[in-house]
Amino acid sequence: MNPDNKLPTEQHSNISQEEFLKLVKDLNSTQTFDVTFTNGSTYSFKELTTNQLKQLVKAIVDSPLTQAEFNNTLFQIMKESCLDQNVDFAAYNIVDRLIFCLTTRIHSLSDSFTLTTEKKTYAVKLDEVLNSLHACLQNNTITFQDSTTTKGEITLTYGLPTLKVEEQLNKEIYKNKDINVETAEDLRKILGEAFINEIAKSIKTAKIKDSVIDFNTQNFKVRLNILEQLPALVMQDVITFIEKYKKEIENSLRLDEDTILPIDGSLFSLR
Repeated sequence: MNPDNKLPTEQHSNISQEEFLKLVKDLNSTQTFDVTFTNGSTYSFKELTTNQLKQLVKAIVDSPLTQAEFNNTLFQIMKESCLDQNVDFAAYNIVDRLIFCLTTRIHSLSDSFTLTTEKKTYAVKLDEVLNSLHACLQNNTITFQDSTTTKGEITLTYGLPTLKVEEQLNKEIYKNKDINVETAEDLRKILGEAFINEIAKSIKTAKIKDSVIDFNTQNFKVRLNILEQLPALVMQDVITFIEKYKKEIENSLRLDEDTILPIDGSLFSLR
């Protein structure tokens, strides 16, 4: 019995910063979640660290036309957080990154997200959005498959952009580019460049007669140089493919007729 009615003093052990950080690292390795990608593979990932969350939130100031910083940050987190360090995520595609983005947000923060627009406030359940995306992929497999088009002697293969080619685009084209829209001419120029970049990201190979060039072995500037010399006619099927898959993804992220869930740094703000 304690005559002074005092609570017993809790005993603590003091350890060094290095020892404590090792405990944190060990803890992070046990707090994981699984992600299933478009090719059917499933991998385990560590939950976001506070530093990774900071990097994602910093990307809120990213250009809405390119989302280069946000996309690069997500790609780096994919590589850092996967428990299997032998996975080549560069070969995965931009829909895989979207799946990773939503799953990470759900498991590292919560599945609830509040979006406020000028007209309405939405209480979003992100697990429902993720389920909608997976259903979209299952119900529209042809829309997301690699395809081939031939016009005359030119044959192109095309498909969803890989994370490797998007990283090339962001590093080679957007990294040091000032995306500043002050006039209508600025907007036209940026939209025109974005249009060409989307096509360049999607093309896998180009063949003329018996000669083939693999775009995956080229840097992005070479991709653009080749693309801009090709006839516009051969691009029509590629453009249609891009429009179709983007529309399907937008529909899976749609909250109502006027609003689509934003996939940017704001998704990771704590609200």
